[in-house]
Formats: sequence, C-alpha cells, structure tokens
Amino acid sequence: MTPASDRPLVSVVIPAYNRAHIVGRAIESALAQSWLPDEIVVVDDCSKDATRDVLADWQKRQPRVRPVFLANNSGPAGARNAGVEAARGELIAFLDSDDLWLPGHLAECVGLLQNDPGLDLVFSDLRRVHVSGRVVQSSFLTEHKRIGQYLAPHPGAPGWYRFRVPEVEVLFRDYVVPVQTTVIRAETAKAFRFDQSLRGPEDYRLMLQLARVGKRFGYVDRVLCEVFLHDANLVGEGTDARMCGEDIKLWGGVLRDPASKRWERLQSHRHLSRLWHDQGHSLLRRGERGQALRAYARSLWHRPSLRATKGFAKAITGLVTGGRSQKETL
Repeated sequence: MTPASDRPLVSVVIPAYNRAHIVGRAIESALAQSWLPDEIVVVDDCSKDATRDVLADWQKRQPRVRPVFLANNSGPAGARNAGVEAARGELIAFLDSDDLWLPGHLAECVGLLQNDPGLDLVFSDLRRVHVSGRVVQSSFLTEHKRIGQYLAPHPGAPGWYRFRVPEVEVLFRDYVVPVQTTVIRAETAKAFRFDQSLRGPEDYRLMLQLARVGKRFGYVDRVLCEVFLHDANLVGEGTDARMCGEDIKLWGGVLRDPASKRWERLQSHRHLSRLWHDQGHSLLRRGERGQALRAYARSLWHRPSLRATKGFAKAITGLVTGGRSQKETL
C-alpha cells in the first residue's frame, strides 16, 4: 500500500454539456474508485438544461466535487482545458460525463505512473455499451484495435505494458488512446492543450502532439471503463460526414505543419485519402454528386486507390445520367 506521504493528489476532470440526467453516474463512478480521487472537477459547458443545479447539489453533498461553470459554450476541448487549469492534483484523470469507470481504474493507472517515473500518461481498455445495456464491444483496444501488437510487458506488474515501438508511430497509424481512460501527469497536461478548433478528434490531436514531442505512454490491459452509446454519440449519415470533416482538419493540419517529417506527411496523405473517400461515399449516398466528385478527386490526389477511382467514376456517371439515385449501385 502506498504511504500517505507518497500518495499523489489526483484530480478528475469531467466536461459536461446538457447532462443533468446522467452526469451523476459518472461522478458516482469516480467516487467509487478504490483509489479515491482528491477532487472531481466537473466543467459545465454553459448547459441549457439543469446541469448547473445538479452540480451545485453535488457540491453541497460531496466536498470532493468542484463544479466549474463556463460563461460561454466552448465544446469538449474548451471544457477539458478549463478543467485542467482548475485542477490542483499532481495527476489528472479524464472522464466523460456520459461514461463511467470501473472501481479499479485509478488504482491501476496511478499505480503504473508511480512505478515508472519515465511515463507521462497511462490509459486502460474500455468496453462499449448501448444504453439498453447490450455490450457492443467487450474490449475496444485489445480485441478491436489489437493494441497488443505494439506492446511489451512492463516489469512492474502483470497486465501493465509500455510501447515497444515509438508512440508517435503507433498514433500515426491509429488512435489507440481513449481520453476517458487516460491519467496524465499534471505538468504535462498543463503544458499542452486540447485544440478548440476541432470538435471530435481534439483528443486524438492532443495525443499526437504528446507523442511527437517524445512523451511516453503506459497501458493497463484491463477493461476499466464503460463508454455508453446513445443518440447523441451514435454515428449516422450526418454525423459521419461531420466527423470525416473534422478528421480532415486534423490531418490537414499535420500535413501543413512545417515541423512534420517526411514519413509523417506520407501517413497524413494516407489518412486524408481514406477520409476524402469516405466523405465522397457519404455525399454520393445523399445524391450530392458534384460534391462527391470533388471529394473523390481529393482522395485520389492524396493517394491513388482503386476504391476512390470507382467512386469517382460513379459520381461522373451520376452527373451525366442525371437524377437517378446512386444508392442502388453503392
């Protein structure tokens, strides 16, 4: 057991927007940790519902809960940045207002950070659950992302890992660091910020930034978080196109960054080719053939591919033949 004098102060940061009906579950899961956090900073992002009242009530009943009320809506990035600024802990743990941690999350992640001073952040696996209670993915990172291919065992304890290849190479391939399972050293969190120009991949942008400057990541191979899928975060045709657009902004920024290395630019072209193809596919399904044609052309410019060529041809065919829906041929 860790001596009290060596026990780092832990702050939990939870951004919340119109979560009056559900934010209490996230707070309760933080309070149920075997490693009890010293404070839970919940940032109300100028909610229009009763979130403010719910948080004020929590503050009266539980002194560890510290609400922060923003005057203007700043999005998840801005709310997390405000939470980091307000946090007093030596370690900062992120949790989303509609998700929850399992009881051992902080103990495992904080334990690995204490054991290895060379690590800047630690994260764990999660499962994705529909609000009906149905488990959609029992293990997001181990089973779905196959994160094990990048890992080497950490000598500290069974189930602890560090990356056997540079983190930056892993992050340029795929996003494998869920923000809602991340515990990060405060000096690192306060030196970097979530990009408020992005709405969706702002967490990916931050992890890329940390990896590119050589920050070290640790991993706990246990499912210690439940992420809930509901109407506000399930991907549909409209949200899919919007998220593609946000991801295009993310990788376009890396491509334009004069500090990007040649291999980073090549990887950015690969991501952008895929994203523009997906954007074209979505536009074609909606019958927006001119916009789809431009999207497929951009996909081909970034990286020629057979599927983008086929999409480009379908868009041209639709423009030539007129109003016939493309859905039948997709």
